Amino acid sequence: MNFLRRDDLYETEKPYLCLFETPTGFPKTNIRLSKRKDLIIEDIRGRESGLLLGSQGFAIMRMTSKLSCNDFSDNAKIKSQYLSEVAEHLRCFCKASRVQIFEHVVSINNFSYTSPLLEADIHCYHF
Repeated sequence: MNFLRRDDLYETEKPYLCLFETPTGFPKTNIRLSKRKDLIIEDIRGRESGLLLGSQGFAIMRMTSKLSCNDFSDNAKIKSQYLSEVAEHLRCFCKASRVQIFEHVVSINNFSYTSPLLEADIHCYHF
């Protein structure tokens, strides 16, 4: 499994990956990865409530949406309804005064590609 390597470069420059042609001399990415083979991946089912943002760096949140499964192919509905639902859920969960969603990605079922920069297969699914 690959992780972003700790690098002094990231003190002054955020990691990036351009998915478009860049000008001559401008690198498509500054991502430097570190490969780990000694990781243990565990099934967390049944232990979700014990995973805390402050301790593990992530948390499992359950939420329901007014959108149907078919609505997730409609970007306008996602923007107008779903993102506000997610923002409100995050605001309550994190006890934040405000949540701002800057970007979202809609994955495509059964779509996969290989990224030569990341040297890994990327599979996109929406559940």
